[in-house]
Amino acid sequence: MKFIFSSMLLLSTLLSFAQSKSVPKFGSIKVEDFSIQSPLIDSSTEVVVLFDIGSSEFIGNTDGDFSLLFKRRQRMLIKKRTGFDDATINIPLYSGGNTASTEMLSDFKAATYSISNGKVVEAKLGKNDLLTEKESRSTTNKKFTFPALTEGCIVDYEYTIRSPFYSRLKSWSFQSENPILLSQYTVSIPRIFDYLITKRGYLPFTVNQGSTKYKSYMIKIPSNDPSESAEYINLAGDDVVHTWAIENSPAFKAENYVFTSLNHLTRVQFHLKSINYSATNIKSIVKDWYATSFDLLQDESFGKPINDINEWMQEDLVKLNDADPLIKAKNIYSFIRDNFTCNDYNDKWLTQSLKKTFQTKVGSVGDINLLLCAMLKKAGVEVAPVILSTTDNGKIDESLALLVQYNYVIVKAKIGNELFYLDATRPYLGFGILAEDCYNGPGRVIQSSPESVDFMTDAISDDAFTSILLLNDSTGNMSGKYYSTLGKYSSINFRQTFIKKSISEINKEVTKDYPSTYSFSNIIVDSLKQYDFPLSIQYDLKIKEEDQDLDLIYFNPMFNEGYKKNPFSSLERKHPVEMPFRLNETYMLTMDIPKGYAIEELPKSAKVTFNGNEGSFEYIVGKSDGKIMLRSKLNFKKAIFYPAEYEVLRNFFGTIVKKHAEQIVFKKIR
Repeated sequence: MKFIFSSMLLLSTLLSFAQSKSVPKFGSIKVEDFSIQSPLIDSSTEVVVLFDIGSSEFIGNTDGDFSLLFKRRQRMLIKKRTGFDDATINIPLYSGGNTASTEMLSDFKAATYSISNGKVVEAKLGKNDLLTEKESRSTTNKKFTFPALTEGCIVDYEYTIRSPFYSRLKSWSFQSENPILLSQYTVSIPRIFDYLITKRGYLPFTVNQGSTKYKSYMIKIPSNDPSESAEYINLAGDDVVHTWAIENSPAFKAENYVFTSLNHLTRVQFHLKSINYSATNIKSIVKDWYATSFDLLQDESFGKPINDINEWMQEDLVKLNDADPLIKAKNIYSFIRDNFTCNDYNDKWLTQSLKKTFQTKVGSVGDINLLLCAMLKKAGVEVAPVILSTTDNGKIDESLALLVQYNYVIVKAKIGNELFYLDATRPYLGFGILAEDCYNGPGRVIQSSPESVDFMTDAISDDAFTSILLLNDSTGNMSGKYYSTLGKYSSINFRQTFIKKSISEINKEVTKDYPSTYSFSNIIVDSLKQYDFPLSIQYDLKIKEEDQDLDLIYFNPMFNEGYKKNPFSSLERKHPVEMPFRLNETYMLTMDIPKGYAIEELPKSAKVTFNGNEGSFEYIVGKSDGKIMLRSKLNFKKAIFYPAEYEVLRNFFGTIVKKHAEQIVFKKIR
């Protein structure tokens, strides 16, 4: 009780300090800080975030505008060696691709603290210990690793980022993979700036309060004439101040079948809607979709190059031409998909000219797919770019035209009366097929009359079919044929893994889980390099019974095609189950009853439904004329399942696992 009381006292003190913008001074570490106790900490805890305090405020700058000051202070207790990776910190700095306007890091402090001979020992870092890494054309990372790490040490750091990009007011997450005893964020915003504030996640705020604070800003407006002095403007008024805090934020535990933690972490985000210089002078930053699409189509880094003459591509287009518009479009698509390499799957903008991308055959997803759009348009195909958010980028709110939410661009092509959505950046994708991570909700077609298009996982399925035929042969063994057609996405995954493998490596993989009594021949993998078609696998198989005089034979009729383990083993779940597509799996077996044996025990047929008509599982077994017929069919009409449905889903798959484990028992006829 003493430790818990002291823990709560510390939290209360920290929260009080944080609300008054006075957290424990950097370097102020006491021996008792190393033995903090909390209900969030157990024997498995690797790292505890003691506090994570952030703030953003505006200042006047010398370029005639405002800048943002973002400050962060974090202290962590590293309890285990396995938590050392968390002592490597990455600080991203944004430049927007323009080195003249970039975020600057300052006031950096970092140190590791440990106990030696009953005293606190400090190991400091300096600014020279920061490594600089270029992540993309617009982002540079400052990275550092704390020194002198030991189990039970404390790491402490703080820094300030000065940013000219007030449209990028920093978001804040109150959760991480580690427990956080206190997380707080304060923003102070001049009234001329109108931000949309969005909140995600499920944790309640300990503090959620707003207030006003009088503040003045001195802004220097430099003169364009060297002979004239700069002008200074003093703006003053009430800032809107808001503070959010959460005490005892539990560690966010990753669960399987979750697209990204961003959809579930408790956090706040800010989107600049407008700058209200006066009641009659308002600059809209977030416009409606018509105005936003118009701007994008005129943007040199997005739509304008698509509509340029682009004569430099004409010679290659002649080679790809065909009288059939669909074949012509497929030729252009295949040319780009098979000859270009994507180096950034998280950038909807052009990072270079279309011509340079065409020449180097390397570029971002924006470079490559906007080039595809331009080539198809030049060839006479009706096209438009489509922006979307991939699954790892998180869900979006499409009610507002917030471009920062979108990280990806594809192409919509209309050929005749048929629509195709194309992505030429992914190897092995067929024409009109998008990768799984593109199905994350609404996208927006950028054209004169913009429209929304839903890319929902519920709308796509992976239709797989497998059949096995087993017959008694002249040697007293069983021989037969295996045939399987993979689903659309299973085919893509198989190609990604095996298209560059040898036939022997593929054969080994296909047959690796079978017992030694099984032998295989005539293995054929069809459509491995024909990306528009589902891939199929077929082979001849023979089962040799080592002891043909057994009284009983136990035989699993599902072979290796069944569910051996429930994918949902946890008793409860906090977040939705997000499958990448709807499951639609059919398995069929037709087999002779082995010579000299009779059926002693046959699994019973079963039919189970999920939430009425939202899913079904059938396991149908029958016998006739010396043969056994089995069909197992799993079908879902949706791919997203909410926590309230989890127990039913878990039990549903539990039934499948149980049925797929059942065996046929054959008894020797004496």
